[in-house]
Amino acid sequence: MSWAGTILRVDLTKGKMEKEPTAPYVKDYIGGALIGSRIFGEEVPPDTRAYDPKNLLMFNTGPLTGTLLGNRGEFASKTPERTNNPYVHVGIGGQFPSEVKFAGYDHIVIKGKAKGPVYLFINNDNVEIRDAKHLWGLDTWETQRRIKKELGDPDVQIACIGPAGENLVVYALIMHDINNTVSRKGLGAVMGSKNLKAVAVRGTKGLKVADPKAFLALYDEFF
Repeated sequence: MSWAGTILRVDLTKGKMEKEPTAPYVKDYIGGALIGSRIFGEEVPPDTRAYDPKNLLMFNTGPLTGTLLGNRGEFASKTPERTNNPYVHVGIGGQFPSEVKFAGYDHIVIKGKAKGPVYLFINNDNVEIRDAKHLWGLDTWETQRRIKKELGDPDVQIACIGPAGENLVVYALIMHDINNTVSRKGLGAVMGSKNLKAVAVRGTKGLKVADPKAFLALYDEFF
């Protein structure tokens, strides 16, 4: 198994970031989905609604994300699709999940609501909340194109929302690249309720597998 080792916490209301180690959770929970569920269950009151600032929007990776055996992660939050707003988690592929791990993070935990449109830029250890007024109203493809141009790096991996998410359409999706979507449960609308247009990630740290020879043997057996 391969963990990046850090949970990134972002408070959009206060404009602050914190980091904590993943290690205390790993001994009890193998998968990233379970760690995310524990954090959510401990920190979000049961009566929280999907668009409440105290609701968390989380991105979770697992111990195989970023290795030869996995490139998937999941967004998780309360869904606006049902009247009781239950907790849901929806998978996403592409390079974005692995890039989060390569930047050094197993989970991204986002709470609060920004005063105006913003996007989150994660570049390894450096994390910034950037103005996104110039991106508000753009579709997901144009949003990604402009952020890559703005950052001067075509390899930045981006998950973002379009006008549906901005306007809290209950079935709004989160898009990464051209065909990787968080396409169910309206989590794009949750992202929009926080005035968060996009999460852009660039990671160059890579990952270290605990036992490379055993892992490659398992990989060969799997295929």
